[in-house]
Amino acid sequence: MPSATLSQVGQIVTGINQAGESGAFDSFYIQIKDLDLEKRALVAGPTPRVKRAIAVAEGDVLLAARGERPAVALADPGLFGAYPTLDVYLIRPDAARLDPAYLAAYLAQEHVIGQLRASTVGVLIPRIPKADLDDLPIPLPPLERQRVIGALAQTVQRERRLLDRIAAAHRHLRERQLAVAFSALN
Repeated sequence: MPSATLSQVGQIVTGINQAGESGAFDSFYIQIKDLDLEKRALVAGPTPRVKRAIAVAEGDVLLAARGERPAVALADPGLFGAYPTLDVYLIRPDAARLDPAYLAAYLAQEHVIGQLRASTVGVLIPRIPKADLDDLPIPLPPLERQRVIGALAQTVQRERRLLDRIAAAHRHLRERQLAVAFSALN
């Protein structure tokens, strides 16, 4: 199967430091926690003026640069137009060669996470070096196959989120039932 390095099939951009910006708070910034849809709370700030600042667009993939288990997210409409902070890489795949959902699913695989974390061993707060992302080999099956794999991965993620919400609702219901049972004793 053909493969290419990530830098050959996509643009990889390091996020920016919003603290150095000044002006009206008319833009939003993406932090690592924002890659989790359930924890998202984008921070407002001024529009960045640095050249390397790229706003998230449809088809972008975001990868946490730090953390024990790097978070990966396919950009959704809630992130469009926002700017990644220093701890988030923006990856813009070449749509003619690499499906974004496939890339996000690939980056979330255990062996890929292990490979990316290998160079961060021994550091207090592990950070994936951009050079390691640049050189990461990406298998390139035909684009149609990539789309099937990406769609399957998105379905698995939606199912996982739904099951988490069902479990939380079930716990809440049982706790309420228990509270009502004890209140009936009074």
